[in-house]
Amino acid sequence: MNDILGSPTLLLIGAALIILPLATYAGYLLYQLSINQQREREQADQLAEKEQAGQQQARQSIQIMLRALAAKQMSMTEAAIRIVAIGRRLPDDEQALHYQSFRHLAEATAHIPILDGWKALPIEDQQRFDREREQLEAKHANAIDLATQTLLNNTQLH
Repeated sequence: MNDILGSPTLLLIGAALIILPLATYAGYLLYQLSINQQREREQADQLAEKEQAGQQQARQSIQIMLRALAAKQMSMTEAAIRIVAIGRRLPDDEQALHYQSFRHLAEATAHIPILDGWKALPIEDQQRFDREREQLEAKHANAIDLATQTLLNNTQLH
């Protein structure tokens, strides 16, 4: 019996019976890992494509507003608020570089009620806020006009 247990052949067979299933399982886990990594790469690519499409749509929407602003079809304040809101979908460096003037005006007028809040105001308050808005727009007019023309010219080159 000692000879049978000590036989190198039996030890090899016993080791193989233990190692082979473990190696097979390890291979299976590596295969699953590679599948998961491929799936994650595909999802990341899809997300990046959606993000780029959203950014392009944001740029197009901003262009429409810039043209409307240049044609005096909307107030500077309304354009600033909308451009800043839509611009949040753009990369931070692009926002900082191109939309700073709009952000300054939007922040300066943020306390003025809009929509239902505006409608609920007494006419005297609406007139006071209108005068304040016009003063703020006049203060920011040069920077807004320059930013508008710069952005319109930059996108026409692309």
